[in-house]
Amino acid sequence: GNIILFIDEIHTLVNCGGAEGAIDAANILKPFLARGELKVIGATTLKEYKNTIAKDKALDRRFQIINVEEPNIKDTEFILKHIKENYENHHNVIISDDNIHDIVKYADKYIFNRFNPDKSIDILDSVCAHVQLSRPNHKNALSVLNKRKEKLLLEDKFKEALEIELKIKDLEKDTNKIQITKEDILKVIEYRANMPVLDTFNEKLIKLSTSLKSNIYGQDKQLDEISELLKEKYLVDNSKPLSLLITGPSGVGKTYTAKAIANNLFGDKHFLRLDMSEFGSETSLAKLIGTSQGYVGYDDECLFNKIKDYPYSIILLDEIEKASTKIQNLFMQIIDEGYIRNGKGELIHFDNTTIIMTSNIQTKENIGFNNTNTPSTRQISENLYGRIERVITYSKIDKLSAKKYVKREINNLELSKDEIDNIIKLANIDKYGIRGLQKELNKYKINKLLTKV
Repeated sequence: GNIILFIDEIHTLVNCGGAEGAIDAANILKPFLARGELKVIGATTLKEYKNTIAKDKALDRRFQIINVEEPNIKDTEFILKHIKENYENHHNVIISDDNIHDIVKYADKYIFNRFNPDKSIDILDSVCAHVQLSRPNHKNALSVLNKRKEKLLLEDKFKEALEIELKIKDLEKDTNKIQITKEDILKVIEYRANMPVLDTFNEKLIKLSTSLKSNIYGQDKQLDEISELLKEKYLVDNSKPLSLLITGPSGVGKTYTAKAIANNLFGDKHFLRLDMSEFGSETSLAKLIGTSQGYVGYDDECLFNKIKDYPYSIILLDEIEKASTKIQNLFMQIIDEGYIRNGKGELIHFDNTTIIMTSNIQTKENIGFNNTNTPSTRQISENLYGRIERVITYSKIDKLSAKKYVKREINNLELSKDEIDNIIKLANIDKYGIRGLQKELNKYKINKLLTKV
């Protein structure tokens, strides 16, 4: 009669109990739905609907489809304002309208793998729990005092019980004063979104240039330029990934720069190095985004899934000219749009990433474009090159920079000026750069140790 049956996860009825020679739960319902004997509301996701109910045309025909879209920011705030009282009572906190605004704003900006209002409600609950853990826990104290008061009343110790009651009143007043702050919200967002701690991140950005120069020699001007670009991205405009191409001879610190930036700003877990020599074939695209449904390896992990876990990452594309055209076009799309879809159709956002490409091709005239003077048969496509925000050319390692590096690496070993000059001469820094120095220094250290033995 007046009963409405609500079935959550209604797609599970399809094939439910359907063994050989038997009908499933969905087919049992069909006659009742067709005659109008049952009023049914079912809930499912769009993906599950397409995979199950939409394939059964007879079952699909018996339902009217209503798509529930994700609410916008304003509607999400409206929802949270009307449910916040439940969380205030449960966690003994005060949630202001400004708190609601900040929670929705940051959840929408930094949490990508879920939808509103679910993710905003989840952050709201986490913030309330965080406040309870980080502030004095009055709930346990109140419970202990109430038990003690009851015991005193049973023993007719009314004076002592009154003193306990006054303490309880004071604690209850104090409990009601716990106010959520913006800092509480940011701490939860930082943890849930795996992003850098905001109050120290700006300081790291300011000191970045100095930190890089202490480990990379002979590229001061270039490192200043990179640091300024990173400040502009993370402090001013964070809407799209920052893309850099670092060119220059071998062994001057191109790859090391990317590693040093990741370690200084985010940590080594936020660094993804891709050797483009491994992506020379068209089929290597599957390593990055996975394969489509129906192909071998559909359920395997792809490299870009790391970006979902660590959205603030430095992506190094080592020797970009060795990548196939298909791979270069993929990164062109990432730089353009700020996101891609993997083989399963899931969005992967690159807004907060910095993409650093390296190449041994040293001048703009020699980069791609089918130039006959190009020293390599592999090239950077014109489309990708046109979208790179800045091309930075590293200089050859000079003798002054080489001496600084040697003095830093020898530690307590006493070397004369002639010995240092000899190491630099043997290293052939014009050809091999820092790598040549490292090789010669290792030989020298081994000889020193053998001499002592």
